[in-house]
Amino acid sequence: MAEARDLARIQQRMNAIPKAVKLAIRPAMERAADDIVDLAKSLVPVSDPNGGTLRDSIGWTWGVAPSGTITLASSTAGELTITIYAGSDEAFYARFVEFGTQSGVFGQRVGNPGAAVRQSKRKGRKSYRTHPGTPAQPFFFPAYRLGKKKASMKIKRAISKAVKENWGKK
Repeated sequence: MAEARDLARIQQRMNAIPKAVKLAIRPAMERAADDIVDLAKSLVPVSDPNGGTLRDSIGWTWGVAPSGTITLASSTAGELTITIYAGSDEAFYARFVEFGTQSGVFGQRVGNPGAAVRQSKRKGRKSYRTHPGTPAQPFFFPAYRLGKKKASMKIKRAISKAVKENWGKK
């Protein structure tokens, strides 16, 4: 009879751990996201005339990020999803800064080759590529790569601390 009572007590302890872990993991995830966001803000080039619009658009949120952003999503459990994002309606160019843009060959016609033949028969304006392209200035994914190990360590410590604190409770 003592074994059944002990087994029920252990089962009760095991059932209490996930709730405590979920409560303990949220602040750890928030601190880790803050660290990655701060690092990304320090790496972003601030050369835009608006004075840091792209830098100010970097942030994190629980759940789904705002539309028009580039995102990193980290999920530890079904409802615990934190999303780190960069870009906004004003800073729509976040992906262009992160990945760069392709240069066009001067005088090359825009569009597919078949369209050039069809358009040459029509009158109107011809469009050509003249943009030299921009080199990539990565700030977002390097910050994630630098901060992900530290973030996972913070989360693991929070989990183990929550388990240790809640193991003996009824």
